[in-house]
Amino acid sequence: MKNYLEEAVKTYWLFKTNNQETAPTEHQIFLIKCYLEHYINAPCWQEDSKINLQKLRSTVSSINSIDDIHAWLKNAMEIALDPL
Repeated sequence: MKNYLEEAVKTYWLFKTNNQETAPTEHQIFLIKCYLEHYINAPCWQEDSKINLQKLRSTVSSINSIDDIHAWLKNAMEIALDPL
């Protein structure tokens, strides 16, 4: 069985690291967005005093591009979350 999410993440990283010229498709961006929504809304993450987690939760649904994914991941890394 083909793992479409794994393929989407691989395509994203290869494109972002300039190891591949082919950008993720709209469908692949959608799959990554859905995964990030699932990840950030997991109940195991505790609220922080700087409201960063709340911001990540409220902005994940607006991801629609490669740049949006990159910016969201950068914000997640600021609170030591690395979902991909």
